[in-house]
Amino acid sequence: IGLYFFIIIAFVTLISGISLGIMWSNHADARLINVAGSLRFQSYRFLHELEYHPEIRDARLSEYQASLKALQNDLHTYCLPDNVRQGYQNLMTSWGEMEGYVRRQAKQEYLSKIEYYVDEIDSFVMNLQKFAELKLKIAIGVIALSMLLIIALVYYGIWYTRRRIIKHLDQLVLASQQIQREDFKHVVLAINEPNELGVLSKTFTQMASELEKLYNSLEKKWQIKPADSQL
Repeated sequence: IGLYFFIIIAFVTLISGISLGIMWSNHADARLINVAGSLRFQSYRFLHELEYHPEIRDARLSEYQASLKALQNDLHTYCLPDNVRQGYQNLMTSWGEMEGYVRRQAKQEYLSKIEYYVDEIDSFVMNLQKFAELKLKIAIGVIALSMLLIIALVYYGIWYTRRRIIKHLDQLVLASQQIQREDFKHVVLAINEPNELGVLSKTFTQMASELEKLYNSLEKKWQIKPADSQL
């Protein structure tokens, strides 16, 4: 029973750990997806600023590089699939070309490639979202399986307790009632159980046997005593 409780506690701990992991992972995934999604807005913003605000070009490029750096730092801390990592590498390669257009103030060249570059960003974000959904499905599956195992363990523990403990305790109670009625041929107890109940049942059976011998001996003496008195 102690082992069953230990296993149940272990599963509960596992579920709690997974739940905390899901909350942390969801927060991190949301941040990663938001940063990746912001690249789309920043990319289109360069079109406007190339024509109307070229003086802030370097500041905007620094912001974009900071976003890419934040993505890179987060990606290194995740066990990400190859398509996500490859998508990031494609973004970095394409951005090297797009950055050159921005620095040269080549608006038309930048405009001709922006749709292709944004498609790469969308593909990267979609792969991130799919991976986040996959992790969530796996976590939910693990939690559901753990809950089913806990229910099975609890059910088995109840069955085991009723069959291997309560049943034998009921037999001991019935045997003690039979002894009280001077019925020494009590129900057969579980003397072979390898636990405390087995020891108790064996001791009770031996005690009942000794009581039966003592009772029979006293009864014989009681029968002999009136005969001696008549003599």
